[in-house]
Amino acid sequence: MSVALLAIYTFWIVPVILQIGILAAMIRRGLRQTFPFFFHYTIFQVLSNVVMYGVFHFGSTQQYFYGYWASDAISAALGFAVIREIFNNAFRPFAALNDFADIVFKWAATVLVVVAFVLAFSVHGGKDGILITAILGIERGVMLIQGGLLLFLLLFSNRLGISWKNHCFGLALGFGVYSSTILILDSLASQFGAQWSNSYSILQSACYAGSVLLWTAYIFSPEPVRASVEARFEPKPVLHRWNEALAGTMPIRDGAFLTDMEKIVERVLSQEQQSKLAG
Repeated sequence: MSVALLAIYTFWIVPVILQIGILAAMIRRGLRQTFPFFFHYTIFQVLSNVVMYGVFHFGSTQQYFYGYWASDAISAALGFAVIREIFNNAFRPFAALNDFADIVFKWAATVLVVVAFVLAFSVHGGKDGILITAILGIERGVMLIQGGLLLFLLLFSNRLGISWKNHCFGLALGFGVYSSTILILDSLASQFGAQWSNSYSILQSACYAGSVLLWTAYIFSPEPVRASVEARFEPKPVLHRWNEALAGTMPIRDGAFLTDMEKIVERVLSQEQQSKLAG
């Protein structure tokens, strides 16, 4: 067995073993209720890897092709749901901001799907080419959001009362590192061409194995008590003003996103001006 093939099998099997341990730890520690979408994402990754391993060895090339892209599409959808779940956990002290983020995520999901299919139908090719382009478009869009989520938590974790030891930070770190690395690898693949495909596959599998290792370390580690709102936010009231503006008398409607966004910004700025005058 060549070194490259050994690396592929190692990075294929090791994450499955680690994710089974993650599932067991989440059930034992009650984290299944805290992160249900991540729990189901992990189940799907274990099952899909086991099934695809069997198809790779005993099925046809066509079966592996369609199985791979179907699992890729489902994985991207579950990954997007996990992002929303991490935001839910991060914004737990801010109910109104949480509702607002829910609307933003609905619009983001809609834009992702529309852009993906516009790209797909602009490509000249058969039905398989259109499908693959659409799936890749959605997947890359989700990866960009995952990288943005990590950057957001790195910048604002202190204001949210979250430390780097919190589970939601660890989940975001795993997704963010993986997605950022894959986007870099995609850029390199476009430069080096088809001769780099084997190296790309090994590096992609290695990156995912590293993310699973990060998740395993966080899930098995004790989570510190989250800092109280009073302790964290009193000297940093920016998020409080946004939360108060969103929790005001103006309802947020799904059908008037841009109009409501403008009103929310005006309300926050007016509150900030009033606080400056009062001070």
